[in-house]
Amino acid sequence: MAAIQVVIEVDQLEVSDLELLRAEIAQDAPLMESRALDGDTVVQAVTTLTAATIPIFYQWLSSRVDRNQRTVISRDGERIEQLTRADLEQLIRDLQGEIDDPPDATGNQDGTE
Repeated sequence: MAAIQVVIEVDQLEVSDLELLRAEIAQDAPLMESRALDGDTVVQAVTTLTAATIPIFYQWLSSRVDRNQRTVISRDGERIEQLTRADLEQLIRDLQGEIDDPPDATGNQDGTE
């Protein structure tokens, strides 16, 4: 089964929300706490997503977007901040597409040159 790793970042005061997601998708990697240059403390978690956990991740992230809670998603060097509903939908489509058709050793999505 193909899997994708993303880094999820939330404000320190919302760490329980991140812990809830991690419990639902059975992640046990440690949480990382860091202080941003502006003095705010954030918590990050490297999270592995699969076809089975994408719907759980979608529901969790959708709820945070609906409540306007700060969530940053990083993957493949791209950092997505201030998620909108459109950003969320595109992110989920991209993740699902990558899981359904993982790149081969040459980096091609469908195994062609």
